[in-house]
Amino acid sequence: MDKIVEKIVSIFYRNSIVNDDNIDVVRYGMEIVLLKVLFFLTILLIGVITNNVVNIFVFMLFYKPLRTYAGGYHAKTRIGCYFVSVLMLFLFLISVKLISMFDVLINAIYIVAIISGVTIWILAPVETSNKPLDATEKCRYRLISRIILLVEFFVGGLCLILNLHIFSLSIALVFTFTGFFLFLCHIQEGIRLAFGKTEANIID
Repeated sequence: MDKIVEKIVSIFYRNSIVNDDNIDVVRYGMEIVLLKVLFFLTILLIGVITNNVVNIFVFMLFYKPLRTYAGGYHAKTRIGCYFVSVLMLFLFLISVKLISMFDVLINAIYIVAIISGVTIWILAPVETSNKPLDATEKCRYRLISRIILLVEFFVGGLCLILNLHIFSLSIALVFTFTGFFLFLCHIQEGIRLAFGKTEANIID
């Protein structure tokens, strides 16, 4: 990844697209763009191979905006964050498969989703040491995350009533994963503050 970024940045530099003043900013932006492209291609490949393109699309459609404003746990590096995200998708697909095999799990996952929704409502937003939020930002992020949560809860409930289980189940798992990562990040930050640690995580 680093070699690809340096290659692209070198080409930009030789063609005077970037200069010494903004080369670091361009390099940083290029890293983010390439990782996002890599992640998109990865989830598309996983969806095609497992025949779950729709499930993954619905999950990411509802997961990304909620996660952005609610916060949550991530690995310490961008590459680590990429692998955590891919692992989460595999866990999502495994969960969908298990729930489809055992009917008893359907009601259970909806109950867990409601509990997770309450957790998100209470804890969000969770800040990390590398992305502190001031009082105004906290209020704004909390308001937006709660609006997104309510909208997604309404959409999920409507899909459940209309027997659109592929949507309602995906949204339920969005709440479950978001709530879990949010709680994990909350605990980690509490430990960091208690013991004076300064390791930073990456947050969307």
